[in-house]
Amino acid sequence: MDNLLSGLDKLGLNLNDFHNVYEEVPEPKKEEVKEEEKKAPAVNEEEMIFEKTLSCPVCGKQFKTKVVRTGKAKLIGTDTDLKPIYAGFEPLKYDIIVCLHCGYAATSKAFGHITPGQVKLIRETISSGFKGLTNSSGIYTFQEAIERHKLALANVMAMRGKNSERAYICLKMAWLYRSMLSGIPEDAEKLSGLRKECEEGENNCIRLAYEGFSTSYSKEIPPICGMDMNTITYLLADLARRCGDYENSKRYIAAIFNSRSVNSRLKERARELKELLDHEKSGKKS
Repeated sequence: MDNLLSGLDKLGLNLNDFHNVYEEVPEPKKEEVKEEEKKAPAVNEEEMIFEKTLSCPVCGKQFKTKVVRTGKAKLIGTDTDLKPIYAGFEPLKYDIIVCLHCGYAATSKAFGHITPGQVKLIRETISSGFKGLTNSSGIYTFQEAIERHKLALANVMAMRGKNSERAYICLKMAWLYRSMLSGIPEDAEKLSGLRKECEEGENNCIRLAYEGFSTSYSKEIPPICGMDMNTITYLLADLARRCGDYENSKRYIAAIFNSRSVNSRLKERARELKELLDHEKSGKKS
């Protein structure tokens, strides 16, 4: 696991059950992270969120979770791997819903969609040892958001979820590490350890996302995590590039250019990605 789920043991999960993101979780048997340097936010984050009461489909109990107010986050762009970029705020921190009682965790879109069989698996593998999760009184820190994503990943693994579902959470964790890294001043020597943690965390999660989406590409029928075939092909092209797999990145880009159904916007993004790829490849050779 490369310690991807490290930290969940304090919540009561047995990490020995979660060896590999893309292996099945076995049937259940009957250095401290420093707080990132806080910067003055461009927006008042507390005004962007509110608490919502939900009922858990696993344990039936009610709990409160923080959600982003509709229309509050201002999208200003996207990274090459489709990460949304918002002005002065990272809404992704609030995308995982966690039941504070039983440990069931999922993305906001997937939270209520769970089968009776999956409920049983969550109760046996997650809830049986869950020690609880503190509901932050204010905004979520990046560490808290990453911890919640780790718990959601453990839930997907416990439920025998699709590779794409696992890959999607890994990708979003990579985005969180990237956002946290962007807020750390490069000249802050006391935070060099946190910078390294973010860099390693992002790279590890990108690698796992690439592995999972590559498998899904040949085995799952689109839409995959809400993405059509052209979009998932483009995403794989960039993930391959970020992992140094330039030949496969080139192959995925070519598939975009050869697709008759691709829209002009995505084709233009693929063209820009090809230029970036060619630049990186030439840099490696020099």
